[in-house]
Amino acid sequence: MKKLVVVLTFLTLLPVIGCAHGGVKPATQPVKSVDPVVQAKQDFYSQYYFLITKREKVSYYKKSLGIVDKEEKIFENVRTLSDFDKFAEVFWKIRDTDPSTTENEFKELVDARIGDIKNEVLFRDLQAPGVRFDRNGGLTGDLARVYLLHGKPSYKEKLPENRYHVELMVWYYVDQDHKHLFRFLFYDKYGSYRLFKNYSTILDFNYWIDPLSSPLRDISVDIVPTVQNLYDLWNSLLYIEDARAFVTALIEFSEYTGDIVIEGGDGKKKFGALDPPDPAALTAERYKPRILGEPGDFSGREIWFGKYRSFVPMYVRITKTLDGNPSLALIILYQNIDWEIKGGKAECKAALNINIINKGTAEAAQFSTALTIELAKAEDAKAIRSVFILVDEANGANSYGSLMKFRDFIKKLPLGSYIMDIDFFDLRTMKSAVALQEFVK
Repeated sequence: MKKLVVVLTFLTLLPVIGCAHGGVKPATQPVKSVDPVVQAKQDFYSQYYFLITKREKVSYYKKSLGIVDKEEKIFENVRTLSDFDKFAEVFWKIRDTDPSTTENEFKELVDARIGDIKNEVLFRDLQAPGVRFDRNGGLTGDLARVYLLHGKPSYKEKLPENRYHVELMVWYYVDQDHKHLFRFLFYDKYGSYRLFKNYSTILDFNYWIDPLSSPLRDISVDIVPTVQNLYDLWNSLLYIEDARAFVTALIEFSEYTGDIVIEGGDGKKKFGALDPPDPAALTAERYKPRILGEPGDFSGREIWFGKYRSFVPMYVRITKTLDGNPSLALIILYQNIDWEIKGGKAECKAALNINIINKGTAEAAQFSTALTIELAKAEDAKAIRSVFILVDEANGANSYGSLMKFRDFIKKLPLGSYIMDIDFFDLRTMKSAVALQEFVK
């Protein structure tokens, strides 16, 4: 037995001795080249997987690939680079929101959102400071999925973790009628944000504090919450923190109840906000609510597009009125606006969302309104002049719960230093302008 031990010990030293003298090197395996078709499909899927439809068979690819099947299956069965190129060409062609132009506006929109995610557009956002996509699943995480499908939220807010609930964040998307199109609620329970999907319209208090059924279990800091844990959580949201935006998002996903669900739409009468969107030509026909972030259907309409493809340069001017309150004006050049020509006149319809944050208390107040800009002569739309929008007179919805003019909204703010986040976007082409301004009241 002693000899056997000696032999084994000596054998274990051989690799070390060999390496020390450079005489023995481990065998290396030849690097296998990646199949170019597999690589092309992986690259495409990693960025655009959320657009590939899975619900029903489509005939879009019949002419180029000779296949009628679900788009997901057609993509899976691509076997050559030639077929992949044909697939990609058709894939983007049927999603082009304006085939009359050389650009594919929809692809540009999607690629811009991918760029936002890679550049961590939310990290320095005033309403969601410190949020990073790369720490929350990257392009395949829940945050990215919502952003890729719907773009920048109309409103967002974070709620820090406390002794009852984990850290929460809401993203609200508002349509042209100032209704809540989507209310996405995220919760950070295991080191990254997950999307809350357990909505419930049951208002029975006993249901909400039942450890077996309560949707509050998802956002509780307790792994197995008790009745008392859930009671304290609900009480904290409603009365201690006054987190109404979060409570609403727990109960109802959209104001279009019945027409819109978070996912699992039927493609006809019910829209799923997380479902892969149908090509643009079909979307406008199927759903009455406008899907924020997608340009309108311009068929049969005369549109004169502005100088820039995806945004509208805007100049912001803040002055003070005689009573000491801030006065807000927007200045936009005619040639930078997208105009619809009607009966010899030019018209632009836009939405204006303003979020104002108190630098001292971090409290936020919101104001939203719709704007219609008109020119008596269509030819003036090409002139080098500017539209002067005095926002003070605009009437809109706000966080105080009633319609009022912007000047009256500003008067309600307590004295202090503020940051104003201004978001202006065209309701048809979805081109936008964003500005940050500071003021003291």
